[in-house]
Amino acid sequence: MMRFSTQINYLLFIICPLYADAQQPSNNYLNHRANDYISEASSEGDIRAENSRSDTIDITDYDIHLNITDFTNQTISGYCTVSFQSKLDNVSEILLDLLALTVDSVVQDGQQLSFTHVNELLTITLSQTLNTADSTKITVYYHGNPVIDASGWGGFYFSGDYAYNLGVGFAADPHVYGRVWFPCFDNFVERSTYHFSITTENTKMALCNGEFISGTDNA
Repeated sequence: MMRFSTQINYLLFIICPLYADAQQPSNNYLNHRANDYISEASSEGDIRAENSRSDTIDITDYDIHLNITDFTNQTISGYCTVSFQSKLDNVSEILLDLLALTVDSVVQDGQQLSFTHVNELLTITLSQTLNTADSTKITVYYHGNPVIDASGWGGFYFSGDYAYNLGVGFAADPHVYGRVWFPCFDNFVERSTYHFSITTENTKMALCNGEFISGTDNA
């Protein structure tokens, strides 16, 4: 497992073989496209979180833990701890963006939280109401097959012995595209720190932007 810390606004990582003569990326991947997963919004309320939440909550850090070892089924699994501060009084929920991945549970202070996940919008009911300047964190556990952008450029790719993320999508609106691999405020407004802990097979390594903190051999 490798752990990184970063304050860079655009995220990039790649899982690659340890050996220079390993198979290079090919075009025969089985990645799913985003438009296979997004259904027509049923109401005006069923919208991306970015349209309404940046004046309510300030996200200060994402701590992302991912297992990326299943290249056969092209799945990822793990959890993301989101630290945030309320900008208003009487805030009882947080809205995050997450596309095509399955949410297993959401936890705050050891307590399971109620949530709904419709299209890209993950709505989480907090354990208690927040007032201005209150801080807390939640952890979202999730898994699934990450998608690529409908344009074919952007998203999360499995290709040969490689897995990698392109953090923008040409067909996405807006073009930021973090929501294909972790729950987030997926817009150009929010700025936060990031921490990555990536588990790979022992024949591969993880490369992330930011400062490398440590690596652990789990064998």
